[in-house]
Amino acid sequence: SLLSAPDLGAFDYIDCCGVLHHLPDPQAGFAALAHALTPEGGLGFMVYAPYGRSGVYPLQEAFGALLTGLAPAEKLARAREIYARLPKGHPFRCNPNLHDHEIGDAGFYDLLLHSQDRAFSVGALLDSLTAAGLELSGFTQPALYDPAPFLGDMPAPEAPRAAMEIAEKLRGTIRTHVGYAVKAGRAAQAIANGADMALVPHLKGGAPRALADQLARKGALRLTLEGEKLTLRVPKSAAGLVGLVDGRRSLGQIAQLAGLDALGFRAAWVPVERALGGHGIVLYSRLLTG
Repeated sequence: SLLSAPDLGAFDYIDCCGVLHHLPDPQAGFAALAHALTPEGGLGFMVYAPYGRSGVYPLQEAFGALLTGLAPAEKLARAREIYARLPKGHPFRCNPNLHDHEIGDAGFYDLLLHSQDRAFSVGALLDSLTAAGLELSGFTQPALYDPAPFLGDMPAPEAPRAAMEIAEKLRGTIRTHVGYAVKAGRAAQAIANGADMALVPHLKGGAPRALADQLARKGALRLTLEGEKLTLRVPKSAAGLVGLVDGRRSLGQIAQLAGLDALGFRAAWVPVERALGGHGIVLYSRLLTG
């Protein structure tokens, strides 16, 4: 049982993907994992979010009321029959972010027939972390929690929690919250960014030359995340730095190869970090190089 984690020892890192939201008492799960961490340990988590899963929970409730007591195979068959008769305007049918039900019986059952499934708004997630003695270190795609792209010349809320809550509601496409948590009071020390020249940058997907070529030509990276088409602007002048990322060189070594001092490198790297790091494309580690 996940709730027995503290009995297994103290862990430097725990990864918990897709489990907490299926527990009878998710808060007990958060607490157990917190107690299983070393004082400087970290937790990677994924929990369901409500707005990107619009339409799921009314169907779960309806199927639960109608099909309780049936064997799984019959429950699945009956649910598929009912689903086929739903109007096109049903919130589930109108949600372009949901695909699990289209990739087989297991996906359909897990999405719409799960008997124990709770989604967390970002506010509820933060409350659960706090109650467990944890705090958010960061999301893997922090840009999704920034309301600024929707606000024009309006200022975003100064309080980080309020800003994230508004961004989640305005975006409406976040199906899962994926991030990292640490013991309360450690979040500020746990964040890795380009200010530390000893860090080793990594590019998700592992094709720095192709990415560098695209940035050199267009000054932008186009991608689709959570059904949303995005254009990430990066100065063409930064393409050379991106091309030097190989998962082994530190930022300091990249700066040296580019002929830049720390100040000049930082000025050139910040736009890369802001655009690509915000969507989890640039990551950092402290792994040995060489």
